[in-house]
Amino acid sequence: MAVREKKTSELDRLREYASMLSHNLKTPITGIKMMAEVLKEMEDPEDMQSVASDIYDATVRLQDFYRQMESVYRNVYMPPEPPENVSISRELEKVKMHLVAQIADTGAIISVDFDEGDTVFFRALSLNSILLNLLSNAIKYAKPGVPPKILVQTSNYTNEYLLLRVTDNGIGINLNKYGDKVFGLFEKFTDHPDATGMGLYITKNQVEAMGGDIWLESEPGIGSTFFLTLPLPR
Repeated sequence: MAVREKKTSELDRLREYASMLSHNLKTPITGIKMMAEVLKEMEDPEDMQSVASDIYDATVRLQDFYRQMESVYRNVYMPPEPPENVSISRELEKVKMHLVAQIADTGAIISVDFDEGDTVFFRALSLNSILLNLLSNAIKYAKPGVPPKILVQTSNYTNEYLLLRVTDNGIGINLNKYGDKVFGLFEKFTDHPDATGMGLYITKNQVEAMGGDIWLESEPGIGSTFFLTLPLPR
């Protein structure tokens, strides 16, 4: 099955970001306030210590959420540098070096085919981030006991865009169930402890910020293919 979402406008992205901030900050802040009010009325030192510890833990979780949202903002709303002609294979080699431990641990096999194009007009750090997200996900969500096989390839798409495909043999995603949530912020489709629900959201917005598009074909137990249209060199 395939899922292809409509492009998100800058205003829609900002609205989604603001809505996510409001929703995810309201509950922990209310909880901390309530615990502080309880603490004010306490007299027993041991009880006070217990509540103070709970307040501290809640604050740490709130700080972690803030760091996550700050990361989203930096990657999506504050592009790090102007676009330029960038080699996909060059950025892929950097990503493979970053993932060298994960590749060795899982026995992952990464194949490439850039015969129909290797250079795009993009932000180098954004392209690196996109490849890192897609490859790390392909390794992270491999089928148990099955070495990940990942194919990264390009093909002609239009006179203005190159098509990049990243295919894996992992656990896949049930698009009948999650198709409208795949690229949403903090949406998760697995109990994997390292899942953050940020990677595909950031990837989608980085691609669309350069006028490109991204969509997905996936079958549970078979694997996934991500399709990205990236601007050709200028």
